Amino acid sequence: MIHARAFALVCVLVTGCGPSSPSDGAEAERAPTGAKPDAPAHPTAPAPAAFVSLRERATASGIAFRHRSGARGQRVMIEQLGGGVALLDYDGDGRQDLYFVDSGELPARSDEQAPGGNKLYRNLGGWKFEDVTARAGVAGRGYMMGAVAGDYDNDGDVDLYVTAYGSNSLLQNQGNGTFRDVTASAGCDDRRWSSGAAFVDYDGDGKLDLFVQNYVDFRVEEHRPYSMGGVDSYSPPDLFDPVACSLWRNRGDGTFEDVSGRTGIAEHPGKGLGVLVNDFDGDGASEIYCANDSTANFLFRLGSDARFEELGLSSGAGYGADGREEAGMGVDCGDLDGDGREELIVTNFFKEPNSIYRNDGGLNFTEISERTGTASAARKSLGFGVRLVDLDHDGVLDLVVNNGHVYDNAAQVDPPATWAQAPLLFRGLGKARFEDVLASQPAEFRRARVGRALACGDLDDDGDQDLVLMTLNGPAEVFENVGGERGAWLSVRCVGTRRDSTAIGARVEVQAGDFARSAQVRSGGSYLGQSELRVHFGLGALERVELVRVRWPGGGVDELRDVATRQQLVVVEGTSATPAAK
Repeated sequence: MIHARAFALVCVLVTGCGPSSPSDGAEAERAPTGAKPDAPAHPTAPAPAAFVSLRERATASGIAFRHRSGARGQRVMIEQLGGGVALLDYDGDGRQDLYFVDSGELPARSDEQAPGGNKLYRNLGGWKFEDVTARAGVAGRGYMMGAVAGDYDNDGDVDLYVTAYGSNSLLQNQGNGTFRDVTASAGCDDRRWSSGAAFVDYDGDGKLDLFVQNYVDFRVEEHRPYSMGGVDSYSPPDLFDPVACSLWRNRGDGTFEDVSGRTGIAEHPGKGLGVLVNDFDGDGASEIYCANDSTANFLFRLGSDARFEELGLSSGAGYGADGREEAGMGVDCGDLDGDGREELIVTNFFKEPNSIYRNDGGLNFTEISERTGTASAARKSLGFGVRLVDLDHDGVLDLVVNNGHVYDNAAQVDPPATWAQAPLLFRGLGKARFEDVLASQPAEFRRARVGRALACGDLDDDGDQDLVLMTLNGPAEVFENVGGERGAWLSVRCVGTRRDSTAIGARVEVQAGDFARSAQVRSGGSYLGQSELRVHFGLGALERVELVRVRWPGGGVDELRDVATRQQLVVVEGTSATPAAK
């Protein structure tokens, strides 16, 4: 963020990129530490002759949301961070709906709770959306930031948690197209400035708990003008104290308990913006990674004593390649070199590369952004939302970043930066290498915007991943994935029956000969929101896969053999999979 030096759940697209061939001498010496003994090799799929095209569809689809920052020229710090989005199937019809998070009028006090302007658009199919906000009761309250979704009460439908400056909200899905604000009775509010969040069953009891990031100790009523080199500007985060994250344990009776203190989370103050929950070492338990702004990033691992150990420094994923703290905003992960382990990517400030941390196994990481072909373009941008996603189905992850500066007068206070910035779009080449393909896109995608959140999902159920880009104080944009040469695909929706119905934490594995991919159902990720629940795989030339395996959070395993590709599967825990209803 601001830097002194200048069902809607995550659709986890953890596709491999082929066995890693060294890009330099250091890569050649990489040892396969932590690799699974039976993990097959991952061949690199050939790059298609033409990449996909991203076509804007919001206007024609009936989506008219516009984020409001409340800025009135005073340059109050909270004006520059909002603009979240979450994809969820709130009504259970199998289509991905869109929940846009507004900020609204700037509050005069930190405890002010004005009516919110969030919008819920129901997906009617055929690229038609209907604004159902009033009927659903999800406009929210206060100055809001982002949202995540999950079935916290295990009743089979998807609930929402909305982060905000001042007071967060838990919106319980009533199963009839409406939501109810149960924050007070549930006891999971956080009166600090909250940003990223994720549902996670951290204690393995089958109930979704809540992990909430908080940013800095700031109060709007204490705002004072600030200048850089004699030019009025927004205050950098360095002027404010860091704040610890919150962990709320789900008691199972509709209420939550704040366990931040007894689990050790409260012992680590940071300036959190992006959070990612994923099993990075393959031991069946997820770690929690926090991207922090101008403070070291956190990697939390739960120990046998029910307390979290913070491994950011020792893991190598806490700092930039030069050993300095960077300005982390958004975060995602994916297998970039085909060894079965997911790499981390963190978006950073202008003049900093977006950090890419190679997963060396055993919760050890090495920063490799300079070797990936992305660092030069990233230094010219200020990144927020980020997704590793196989857009062209060649079996190799591509990279999308939504960019925008935090200073409206960036050209004066942080030259040669601009406030509005074009996104980044890279085609994955395998072996953790990327090619810049932004120039091949339509003008509406390439245009400069003050970008914030970014999410992806199959909005038209045609098998590929579409994109949603949020703009600070501007319109939400939805891009349909069309054209290009692409391979086969498989979409998998996991439905839990013994525990959380949304199956957060489940891992899906796909195998066909030497070809193998895996993906974890995750909540949160990117920046201030999340992508769809369904797990998506690009499969290249494969028309069938030998095995689809789901490892459930409770320890159970379901397997399907000889599965046709180019279809949506629904895997219900303890039963067989079936094609998704259209």
